[in-house]
Amino acid sequence: MIAFDLKGAVSVADRLRLAMLPPDRRERLLNKVMRQAVKDAKANLKAQKAPDGQPWPKRKQGRRKMLKKMGRGLRVDTNPDQGTAHWKDRKAGQTAFKHQYGLPEIYTRAKARKRSGKSKEAADQDGPATRHQARLLRQLGYTITVGKRVKRTRKPGLAWIQKNMSYEQAGQTLKMLIAEKRNQRAGKASWEIKVPARPFIEIDKQQVLDALAAELNRRG
Repeated sequence: MIAFDLKGAVSVADRLRLAMLPPDRRERLLNKVMRQAVKDAKANLKAQKAPDGQPWPKRKQGRRKMLKKMGRGLRVDTNPDQGTAHWKDRKAGQTAFKHQYGLPEIYTRAKARKRSGKSKEAADQDGPATRHQARLLRQLGYTITVGKRVKRTRKPGLAWIQKNMSYEQAGQTLKMLIAEKRNQRAGKASWEIKVPARPFIEIDKQQVLDALAAELNRRG
């Protein structure tokens, strides 16, 4: 969830004008502004840029677009003083929040292994993993979970990795496994991976002022 309020987007004088509006009018105003913000956010996600027009930091591995499905399920909730952009799926909301503000992610060995495993159905289609990547994954101890009733782990073969993992997925998995090995040598139970900020949604102050003026004129 990403929250915004009208007071942070206008001057002190305009806050007084806002206070003149009844609660239902303030909520209608904020709802209008938030819906436009969501529309702009979806355009930013598609263009892979921040609200100020600056391109996002690129991926370290691959060229596939970032957060390309984040616009799906993006919803707006408002009250007279605050609006929120939220996602029905909790994990999607957490991912959006992390990238919006560039928050680091804390990994443990168990989390790294869970994130690195991915089934054939979920595998990315942007080009297969290379044989070199497959060898490195095996050398670093990459395993997958198999079995329907009795779960167990096994080290997949080179052919399985190339068939079921994309080049980008293999690269991200290698990155996590290398970090895990380093921290094992250092005796760390957890480590931090930095995520660069990729903002995509914000309240446009001019849109707030324009909407406020229209609402005040409507009020007469």
